Order: sequence, then structure tokens, then C-alpha cells
Amino acid sequence: MARPESVRRPHLFGEMFKARTGIDMVHVPYRGQAAALEDLIGGRIAAMFPIVPDVIASIRADQVRALARAANSASGILSDVPRTPQLGYSDLIASAWVALYAQAPTPASIVERLRAQLDALLGSDAFIERMKQVGVEVERKPSMTSSPLRNRSAAVGRN
Repeated sequence: MARPESVRRPHLFGEMFKARTGIDMVHVPYRGQAAALEDLIGGRIAAMFPIVPDVIASIRADQVRALARAANSASGILSDVPRTPQLGYSDLIASAWVALYAQAPTPASIVERLRAQLDALLGSDAFIERMKQVGVEVERKPSMTSSPLRNRSAAVGRN
């Protein structure tokens, strides 16, 4: 099993996969997804757990095959790839999300300006389409607090 760096999301998912399925895989450390992907394409490793944007071009070029998506819901990206719940692993779900943070003392006027700019970007059909092209599905969420971070951390630690 390839992973980009120590204790990163793909590595944690690989460990979750091993624990849930009982499949024993050897952990092969890599300095990044590119080197791991090169070895997957070259047949030097058998599998890896990358995030979609890192492999979407290789999937579309038929260099690698996506076997499953660790997602609860259907997607317009890799829609022909089965989701892990469809394969009998309802709790083997992973997602990546990005949040914009600012220092606590940032003036409210700047926070509002950033929020408005981000809302405009996330509301842009051109931006959403471009993100799909590179393997990213944009899902708008209301402002987040540290609570979802704690909830997600607890879910990842569950066996």
C-alpha cells in the first residue's frame, strides 16, 4: 500500500481499509503521491489510496483503474466506480474538505470581505466545472466551527 507521507489522510484510510477488510498490506512510505502513482503505473506496487485529484488524469488515460470510491453519496466524478457502502463496507468512508481560516483577531470587515469573495467563487459555474475536471466535487457548507473537526477526528479514530 502506497501513501504520500506519514500520518496523512490516504495513509489513515489505508489503515482503516486494512482493519475493516482484514486484508494485510505492506505499508510503503513515499514522499508524495506522484512517486507512488508512478510506481503503481509501473507495476512496482499493487495498490494505493490516493485522493481523486491526484489520480484523475491517470484514471482517464487508462493507466490505473479506480476500484472503489470511499463515499456515501453518488457523484458526477467517477460515477461508474462503486462506492464502498455498495461493496458492503458502509463505515469505510473518507472525504477531504478545505476550510478557509484566519487569525482570531482578524477584523470583522476583512472576514466579511473574504467570505463574500469565497461565496462568489463557490457560486461560479465555471469554477465548479473546473474543479470537477480535476476531480474535486465542490460542496458548499455554512460556516464551520471546531465542532465538526472534533467529530471528524473521533470518527477517524474509531475501529
